[in-house]
Amino acid sequence: MYCVKANVYKGLQRRATFYFPKWRENNPKDILADKSDKRYPIMTSHNLQELLKELGQTRFRFPQMITVHKNIVSSAEYHQLCRYGVQVKDNYKMERYEQVLNDIAEWIGEEIAG
Repeated sequence: MYCVKANVYKGLQRRATFYFPKWRENNPKDILADKSDKRYPIMTSHNLQELLKELGQTRFRFPQMITVHKNIVSSAEYHQLCRYGVQVKDNYKMERYEQVLNDIAEWIGEEIAG
């Protein structure tokens, strides 16, 4: 998750002016330097789905997951599944989540390669 997120930022830095016209006027480093920028909370959050949405990438769908303790995991909390090894109720959803991360990583590679 963290590697995918870091590469989304790299992709932003390299391709922002061409692929992301909404962000054309700013380099992501400029957004991160200005805490009053409305995009700052998105860039500093762990919510990969929101970041992708801001970039116009809505084709990546994350499954809704429930832990073995019956807690619902939001997309903003997905990073904690990996970080803390939280067990989910349905293993196939975790496999689907990992596949979506792989798909995002592949998309990033294509965007960076141009």
